[in-house]
Amino acid sequence: MAQFQHQDIIEITHGASLLRFAPQAGGRLLSWHIDGQPVIYWPEVADWSHPAKIRGGNPLLFPFLGRHRVALQPPPTFDPGTPEATAQGYFQAISDGDEELAESYMTDELVDACSGQWYFYDIRESPSVVITDSEIDGDTAKLGITIDVSYGGGPFDGASYDQDETLTMEHRVDVWLISKPTWPMDRYACGSDF
Repeated sequence: MAQFQHQDIIEITHGASLLRFAPQAGGRLLSWHIDGQPVIYWPEVADWSHPAKIRGGNPLLFPFLGRHRVALQPPPTFDPGTPEATAQGYFQAISDGDEELAESYMTDELVDACSGQWYFYDIRESPSVVITDSEIDGDTAKLGITIDVSYGGGPFDGASYDQDETLTMEHRVDVWLISKPTWPMDRYACGSDF
């Protein structure tokens, strides 16, 4: 790695251009020279402990137009027979566009009332689902969840939104089943019983 003012930097040369970057200073562009003439310069004496306060150089801005999340670990695997495992299976089926499988995680009453009331057109990419709260009271469970849905393609036609939901479940025999309409169903079309 190249050195500049006793700092590790990256130098990129293309034709008559020379660019110097300092990755440890936030990806700052230190200098840009064309034919040896400075276009962007860096002062001869600089306080590298506070690079943002230095007059010179230019911070590089990366065009992130929406929220971007980085998963640092794979999704958890929940014990079968838990409300969390039911939620995970349900949202995986939604992500896969498998209405029949998604309905297998629901009570028969909910399936009868809400069958065909899906908004799969709203999902272009796999939703990110985070369980924020879990409460079990006898044969009823409530899971707080946050759903992050991104859709669209290129840099200017994409969008995303977050939605907070509560999954209400009932324990039936050996399995937890979703008992109230939830995303991405049209809850208003499912009837007033829910």
